[in-house]
Amino acid sequence: VLSLFLEAKRKDFWQMFVHHVSTCFLVWTCYFKPYVRIGAVIMVLLDPADVPLHVAKLLKYMSSDSKGKTINIPTNNVCDASFGIFAITFALMRIVCYPYVVYKASTGWDFERLPKAVVIGIGLLYVLFALQAYWFYLISRMVIKVLSGGEVEDSRSDSEEDDDDESPPPPLLLPLLSLLADKESVVDKAEIEIINASPTPRYPTSVGGKTKSPKGGPK
Repeated sequence: VLSLFLEAKRKDFWQMFVHHVSTCFLVWTCYFKPYVRIGAVIMVLLDPADVPLHVAKLLKYMSSDSKGKTINIPTNNVCDASFGIFAITFALMRIVCYPYVVYKASTGWDFERLPKAVVIGIGLLYVLFALQAYWFYLISRMVIKVLSGGEVEDSRSDSEEDDDDESPPPPLLLPLLSLLADKESVVDKAEIEIINASPTPRYPTSVGGKTKSPKGGPK
């Protein structure tokens, strides 16, 4: 959760924030309540899609230069194939199997007798499914783009408010950067004051149309 505030802000920043907070609460509930088996099944369903996703990202970085232009076509083709495996795994595990498990885990209970933490946890499971549906929508758009002859690109890379090529610094680093900038300006002002107060000119001066160097300086 804290790493989100240290990284560059992406388009789905708040979705990721809700996802991480919900996941942390659900893990805590599974450990301290007798629902470890349900939590284990859900983690088994959600984790497999991450493997081909990170492989595709790694291949994308390997096949592109610093400006994002493709320089290695074979590696980029393998990247597209890895992304296709990721999309299929995501759809099967998170869009088909996950809601079925959540439905089975949330039915047959007497909610009036269940602890409030468990009731909240069941609600968060449906919140996670809504997030998975949103991300699957983004993945579907990327799949259509690839099938149309485009390249795999992370549509979350830049914030919607950023139109420049360079990403802004992370929010938590802004105070530190402003402090460093203030220190640099103070140092520059101090150097200017020292130069102006120096009795001996640091640069050659012109006297009578001829260049005169300071005493002891280069001629």
